[in-house]
Amino acid sequence: MFEFPSNGSKRRSSFLEDSFTSKPDWSQLHSELLELILSKLSLVQIIRFKAVCSTWRSIAESYVSSSCYAPFPQTPWLLVPPNQEDDTDSLCFFSLEDKKVYQIKNMGNQFGCDVWCVGSSHGWLLILDDEANPFLFNPFSQVRIQLPTLASFMFEVNRSYFIQELRKFFITKAVLLSDPSRDKNYGVVVIFGYRSRLAFCAKKGSCWTVLNGASQGYSDIICSNDIVYALTLDNSIEVWDFHACLPRKRREIHPLIPKHMVEATESFRGSHSSQSYLVESSGDLLLVMRYVGNFVNQEGEPVDETYLLSDEDTSH
Repeated sequence: MFEFPSNGSKRRSSFLEDSFTSKPDWSQLHSELLELILSKLSLVQIIRFKAVCSTWRSIAESYVSSSCYAPFPQTPWLLVPPNQEDDTDSLCFFSLEDKKVYQIKNMGNQFGCDVWCVGSSHGWLLILDDEANPFLFNPFSQVRIQLPTLASFMFEVNRSYFIQELRKFFITKAVLLSDPSRDKNYGVVVIFGYRSRLAFCAKKGSCWTVLNGASQGYSDIICSNDIVYALTLDNSIEVWDFHACLPRKRREIHPLIPKHMVEATESFRGSHSSQSYLVESSGDLLLVMRYVGNFVNQEGEPVDETYLLSDEDTSH
């Protein structure tokens, strides 16, 4: 015997149809679920996450700025020049993850028209504005922190001369000891001056301190597991501890350079310049040596200087 559906069945059927045909309200998802999703996302994905709606944006910003946030491991972004030379209001980053350039607009010329970046750590940039004032700047949260002036490093040099001629060469590398977003006792270490010396600045400090016991010159510094490794000009590695009241050098490492690298350096002498770097990879600390041709031909191949001389140059 066939029976017609009751009114209750009709209501249930109508409810199911509405559930499948109506658009879901993603803004109503629980914050705990959204934070779980955020913990699995890279920086690029978090940016896209924030673009879904105002609720997701608010939750993402709150979560990223909290102490429980641990950045998801990802390839670094590269800071690249803007598309237009006169664009002083934007920052451009190239993502190795998806091979795209991301532009952060509306910077508002916060640091003048000729900002200069000298280092980056934990998602923060250490920059000098057009008056040589140092800042920490987070391009995504737009938070900036002013650091002590470099006036004590200028010695007898005229300030205007320092700004115009030395500002972009004075600090060759800068690293943060920790993330200022989560650590109130962060510090900054820099390689500075024509002697490539080390200086340190703590959050509570009002000036820069030149490190005692440091060598006469450095080519690179890196912070790994709360320890600073400083590479000297002769490729020795110093291990510095900044947990005490005053930074102290704990040890010095003299790595054994492989024979083929020594031979390469000798064979390139005169035609190439070399630069050494410290790089952390999968928990290991690597010494990387880079060779750059001093002179190149039209194909970009390194050549001897005499290759560039014309017949007129060699006939005298």
